[in-house]
Amino acid sequence: MKKILIVNDLKNLFTADNGFFKRSDLRFFTAATNEEVLNTHIREKLDLIVSKLNMPGMRSEELFDIILQSKGLQNVLTIMVCEDSRMGRVRCTQCPVDVLLTAPLDADLLQRKMQELIEEAPRQAYRTALQAAVNGTFDSKTIAGFTVNISLTGMLVETEEKLPEGDRISFTFALPDGTPIDVKGGRVRTFTHRSAPQVWKCGVRFTDISESAKTAIEAFVNNSNS
Repeated sequence: MKKILIVNDLKNLFTADNGFFKRSDLRFFTAATNEEVLNTHIREKLDLIVSKLNMPGMRSEELFDIILQSKGLQNVLTIMVCEDSRMGRVRCTQCPVDVLLTAPLDADLLQRKMQELIEEAPRQAYRTALQAAVNGTFDSKTIAGFTVNISLTGMLVETEEKLPEGDRISFTFALPDGTPIDVKGGRVRTFTHRSAPQVWKCGVRFTDISESAKTAIEAFVNNSNS
């Protein structure tokens, strides 16, 4: 059973006869404030959160930072909807979400993105904390930083220099048991926090990873979450 939360302002996009919402393997929740989103996630351990930037209650930046930093909450996929404005885009850089969509929103697009995320293999969605030094190389330039968390599909990296766009970044780091990992990936999102604006957090999607590296990462994630 997959658990999905959709904030009240977005649930009205869907009609009662929408096939996706009739699936027996899905259970849906709603929330009117960011505090309700957080409390529901703490209680239910949601698989997907679909939210809006300007929700009542705590700021969305604070909500998603709490989720990201909490080991028991971070294994959730997230979609954020914001107004197509400069301020909205700037604020969204502070929210570590998996998919960002702008309003006015097409209901078919939102549903398609929800299906894409919820139908990912569950093991690939699992993330776990990993504090390890990481070296990135892009066009012969070396970028040093630390991993924040990792999954089979990517990782979150903290650096003092914003990672460049593109899918040609090579990363080298070691798992806690000493297993060396060499992967290639591309930046998919970047954000900072007001408390530490000099530190960039960069989401990376793996584009080239060996089977041995996948096996090692999967074993680490499974052991950490067991």
